[in-house]
Amino acid sequence: MRFKWLIPAIYIAFLLLPIYWLVNMSLKTNEEILS
Repeated sequence: MRFKWLIPAIYIAFLLLPIYWLVNMSLKTNEEILS
């Protein structure tokens, strides 16, 4: 069963994506976001 680890991995990736996005946005300056 190759897909047994695939589904949890995708689920975890979707959970971590908003957290990564928030950290990435908080580290950027306003000039970088608007450009």
